[in-house]
Amino acid sequence: MAYFEPNLRHAKPSRFFGHPNFNLIGFCYGLRRIGMVKLKLTCICNYCSYNQTVSTPSPANPKGCTNLQLRQLMRRVAQHYDQEVGKTGLKGTQYSLLSFVDRLSPIRPLDLAQALKLESSTLTRNLKPLIAQGWIILGAGADGRSRLLTITPAGHAKRSDAQRHWKVAQNNLNQILGLERVAALHGLIQESLQLLSRAEPEEATESTHG
Repeated sequence: MAYFEPNLRHAKPSRFFGHPNFNLIGFCYGLRRIGMVKLKLTCICNYCSYNQTVSTPSPANPKGCTNLQLRQLMRRVAQHYDQEVGKTGLKGTQYSLLSFVDRLSPIRPLDLAQALKLESSTLTRNLKPLIAQGWIILGAGADGRSRLLTITPAGHAKRSDAQRHWKVAQNNLNQILGLERVAALHGLIQESLQLLSRAEPEEATESTHG
């Protein structure tokens, strides 16, 4: 397909639709519609809406398994964070868990599971080593039946130490992938989570400790 960039500076003026070069634009759009050119419009007006590349390629069909590719990416990203955060004796997932409890405590296990989008059984399993180390306490709630998670001073200190290493890992990842790509990835992840939540609502998870 030919590539055509009209010079609108020398186009014949016209009063159609308030744009002095409408005739040439219409002609070029006509060529594009029948597949003769790929059209790029430029104009001497600094803020003109015609200063754009007109291209509407159809998206390619994705190849391979999305689940597999996401798992591969997650495995590599987790290894990247664990390599740095692991210097404090924590895994990346444990640092994230400590950070959530530090920010939200006191909090019920059920509410924490919902905030982290984890099943109750997974949360319970991940909490056990943090409770055993004395970094988090699982105590009685206000009504005597519910339980509340609270971070301890030792847990807060451990989280602060791990945060310094997390920042190193995050900055290294930003350099490897590039800030724009990381920001775009975050946006795509959040958008995908919202779409999936609307299409396939998550089942409510309940903790045995309420």
